[in-house]
Amino acid sequence: MLPTPASQIQTVDRRELIAQNRKMRLFSRGVALCILAVAALIGPPTIQAQEKIHRSLSVEDGLVQSQINAIFQDKDGFVWLGTFGGASRWSGSRFENFQAQHGLESHDVRAIVQLPNHDLIFATHDRGLFRRRDGVISSVSVESLPSLSANTALVDDANGLWVGTSAGLVRFSVQDTAFASPQVFLEDIDIVQVVENPFGGVFVLARREGIFHIDTEGTEELRIAADRLPESRWRTIFLNGEDDLLISVHKHGLWRANGDELDRYLPTRLPSNHDVMRIVRARNGDMYFGTAGGGVLVLRGDTVEALTPENGLAGDVCWAILELEPGLFLLGCWGGLSIYEPGRFINYNETHGLDPPIVLSSAQTTSGRTYLGTPRGLFEVRGEEVTRVLPAENALKTSIWSLHPLGGDRLLVGSRSGLYEYADNRLRGLFGVGDQTEGRIYAIERAPNGDLYLGTFAGLFKFSDGVGTKIPLGKDLTYPMVYDVFLDEQHTLHAATRLGVFELVDDIETNHHLPGIFVWSIHRNQQGKMFYGTNENGLYMRSEAKWDSVTVGFGLVDNTVYQVLEDRNGKMYLPSHRGVHVLEADYQPGDPVQVLDRNDGLASIECNQGASRRAEDGRLWFGTLKGVSIYDPSRENETSPFLRTNLKEVKLYEAPLPLTKTPLDLAHNENYLRFEYEAVHFRAPHRLQYRYRMSNLDKDWVVSRVPQVQYTALPAGNYTFEMAAGTGLGGWSEQESLQFTVGTPWWKTWWFISALILLILAAAWTVVRARVAQLLQIERLRTRIAADLHDDIGAGLTEIGILGSMIEHKLPKETRPLVEGELKGIGETSRSLIGGMRDIVWLIKPKQDSLFDLMVHLVDTSRQPLEGAGIEIRSQGMESLRATRLPMEKRQQVLMICKEAIHNVLKHSEATYLKVTAKGNASGSEISFEDNGAGFNLQSLTRGNGLTNMKRRAKEANVSVSIDSKPGQGTIIKLAI
Repeated sequence: MLPTPASQIQTVDRRELIAQNRKMRLFSRGVALCILAVAALIGPPTIQAQEKIHRSLSVEDGLVQSQINAIFQDKDGFVWLGTFGGASRWSGSRFENFQAQHGLESHDVRAIVQLPNHDLIFATHDRGLFRRRDGVISSVSVESLPSLSANTALVDDANGLWVGTSAGLVRFSVQDTAFASPQVFLEDIDIVQVVENPFGGVFVLARREGIFHIDTEGTEELRIAADRLPESRWRTIFLNGEDDLLISVHKHGLWRANGDELDRYLPTRLPSNHDVMRIVRARNGDMYFGTAGGGVLVLRGDTVEALTPENGLAGDVCWAILELEPGLFLLGCWGGLSIYEPGRFINYNETHGLDPPIVLSSAQTTSGRTYLGTPRGLFEVRGEEVTRVLPAENALKTSIWSLHPLGGDRLLVGSRSGLYEYADNRLRGLFGVGDQTEGRIYAIERAPNGDLYLGTFAGLFKFSDGVGTKIPLGKDLTYPMVYDVFLDEQHTLHAATRLGVFELVDDIETNHHLPGIFVWSIHRNQQGKMFYGTNENGLYMRSEAKWDSVTVGFGLVDNTVYQVLEDRNGKMYLPSHRGVHVLEADYQPGDPVQVLDRNDGLASIECNQGASRRAEDGRLWFGTLKGVSIYDPSRENETSPFLRTNLKEVKLYEAPLPLTKTPLDLAHNENYLRFEYEAVHFRAPHRLQYRYRMSNLDKDWVVSRVPQVQYTALPAGNYTFEMAAGTGLGGWSEQESLQFTVGTPWWKTWWFISALILLILAAAWTVVRARVAQLLQIERLRTRIAADLHDDIGAGLTEIGILGSMIEHKLPKETRPLVEGELKGIGETSRSLIGGMRDIVWLIKPKQDSLFDLMVHLVDTSRQPLEGAGIEIRSQGMESLRATRLPMEKRQQVLMICKEAIHNVLKHSEATYLKVTAKGNASGSEISFEDNGAGFNLQSLTRGNGLTNMKRRAKEANVSVSIDSKPGQGTIIKLAI
């Protein structure tokens, strides 16, 4: 430990530090008791800060004109803005403007109201009234309107429309599209404002006349004459109670009228140099006063806060104020629209004394003081200001990387030049003072026994009893910098370094996680899950042995995670270079990740390492390059009542479809649709996302940030298109839906299909009938041919055989030997031809189509020649062939193959026995010819034995033939069909 030459910084040895710590503990207990006693009397300390306007919108953002006179929210949630240049409808993320070209002929819109039938009424200063119905704006012709200069409008609880003009007041009974039963009051008087009295009737502010009351019977009564106040020009009135009115008087501030009494209203609190143009009471009771030249004044109890252009207000003239949701205000100024959310974000920067506004660390002592560490020393937040806390002669003008409360007002300060204790506006050096390596203190963790663990540029140190000891990390840790230190409930110490995370028990290293990863911070959540923020590697999560990582691929906008904070509901907040990521308590990789940025009110999207923390009150402090932002996460848990989705338009081939009558009935070719929708949301419109689903097409919801989707080539059927909106930080809005039907094309209608089926059946019947007739004709032809062959050719061949025999007997015996061979050949040929002719006749007969008939015929015709040669023939299994039918050509080839097999037995086998076996089933048939003859050698076959001819016929008939024969063992020929 090196001493410092600065006289204000003291170094101490171990014994002195122990003695001082004992005295300090006794003193702290006494101080704590005093503080508790005082706190019990005066209540808890509070911090008031300047709550800035974080967002303002003007013409550059799409507003029709920047001088806003009126603000109104319709029943669908849209906000309407009346200006000197027309009207704008705002959904929170998009403006739609209306001017003369849209039917709103006057651009000076002073008031906007909505009738019970949802029609909108625009009161204009020079053209009377205009109405918007079904998206169309048109002029309202009302003959009983006292003047076309309409200043104000009101729809009362009885659905009566009050219109105040420059020449009197009129009330209409609204009946659908007509304005009926007009009642005219205060003729020729300039009406400034009409306010409904919840106890009956209305209060009317008349320019230069005073305040009138008109009861439900239509009786006029002058309640307060204009001459009773210092000035007769009154700007606005506000009903503060049953008989209590607030009155804004030109250049004379606010007055209160209670019965017949008139007195100044908070004359010392509200400035009177600027007229109050609008008065609104917030739902929490705060009073808002829009002024002409002084911005907006907010009265909270006895405290008045001014919202002006200096802290973000769009202009110093404010004519319109609307509380959209609890704690969310729209301020209509002559300069644009300002969105004001008090308490959601509070920022401190150089305008509050924080110079430079770079915040490196923050802490709150147990006594309630809040300190900020910056590159130029230590600052304290005091009310609406930030003050350097050390005098110039002993100011620590170096970077303060870490702060840690000790008790009471005592504070540990970790800086670039060592570790100090700050108390009573003095610094006391503790460790590494003046050293350029050990003295750079990035993180401070305090053990229950009072020992300190310090993350420094030179590594991890333990500071105990005034002595600092280095704790070794890793064997080859080239860069020992430690950026965060965390001691868990099991007394395991976690150290975040440039080369991963080291875990130590009793100061001895036990584990090394994420080796080679630059880790900035460590956090354990309420469920015991570990989180590690890294440099350019995103977020790592560990639950027992399971690791997950979250990077830009999973929704982060930046892979550098400086810290991990957890709010009281378990949500995780990750400060980074590009804003603060927000993860739900039950986050899983792939779930939506939201980001807090400048649109939400963050001072800067560039956060700093170690500069964020969660305060005792649950608010989160984020240190950035442009100040510190205090964020109240409980505001995000409030459900927005105006998170809605509206189906804006449905286009068929780019042409809008009318949505006045639903469900839509579309033709079969009207199936190219684009759905355009928009959400109404004002709290966080930049986070809007949509989900949609088409019945019969989309199985699950489809989530997108694009407010439109198109479907092409929709098949015929009934459909329901559903959509909703959400921000990712809460639930989804109520679903909007549209039902429609895409018609069936004529060629798919039931009548066309029925007719087509009948036509096909008729055509099939005609074809079948023609085929049957053709088959019958073929059968008749085959029968006739068989008869002709048998009768004519058979008879002729028989006659030739007989004539040959007769010639042989008629020849003389001496010449008979000369022609005996020829005559014998004529007889054998004629008999052979007769046998072949009989086979042909048998084949072409229509009734002989089965394989059974063929084999029976073959066996019968072969029996006589076989038995004549001494060969016995037997057959079996022929009945199994009855179901097998063969076409005539195939039947002829099979017959010839079988006859060749029997011929070989008869001529060459020398057999005495032939067995013909048949096997038939659904898969095919098999026929075998088995003899007990001499057999032969298959390798010595010659072309003359006819077996080659059998195989050729088998190939042509698409059947298979197999031959099994050995000399002396007979022959088996199998035919598979």
